[in-house]
Amino acid sequence: MSILLYPPYIQWEVVSDCNHKCIHCYNYWRADNIDVVKHSDFNAITEQIIARKPVYVAVTGGEPLLVFPQIKPCIQKMIDSGIRVSVSSNGTLITEETADFYECNNIDTVISFPSIDPEICDAVCNAENVAERLISRLEILKRHNVQTTINIVLTKLNLPTLYDTLKAVKEWGFTARVGIAQRPINASKEYIRYELDRDDFRHIVKE
Repeated sequence: MSILLYPPYIQWEVVSDCNHKCIHCYNYWRADNIDVVKHSDFNAITEQIIARKPVYVAVTGGEPLLVFPQIKPCIQKMIDSGIRVSVSSNGTLITEETADFYECNNIDTVISFPSIDPEICDAVCNAENVAERLISRLEILKRHNVQTTINIVLTKLNLPTLYDTLKAVKEWGFTARVGIAQRPINASKEYIRYELDRDDFRHIVKE
């Protein structure tokens, strides 16, 4: 049997901070204004990743687009080294420049979108006007033909709108994936309050 000498997949959490505070996020407990990694460290980490010759690197956070100017040359360097790269994001900070970079480098993206209902979307993300802002950013990705997967993480809050959200995703021409939030060891009371139960799982299967 041959020995695998390199990791096929690496997930790189480039920043801890985020402009949302989603109730289902495994990083929900992190405080505001966390220091980000310095640009020099991004470069050093990039060199370490390239040296390990992974097939695929998923750039995530926190919200990775908070530090897009710093990580953009690092992503480019990984791609130039033959590594496939994707970016997981809440999508609200996407710009024409970001989408153009994705398109030119064949970068796919996973976008978190909890609900097509604006009020529920805001409640899940603990932010304002999320659905409106996100839909406009998805239009940018579509214009640039960026391969986009919509990630719907379910709690009791957004479960009632699952069907309508999936219907919207299909109409937009994107792929969707549905996930179940797993309880962190230090879960908050709010998290536990909206955690799914057995009956909810039956509803998911039906939808």
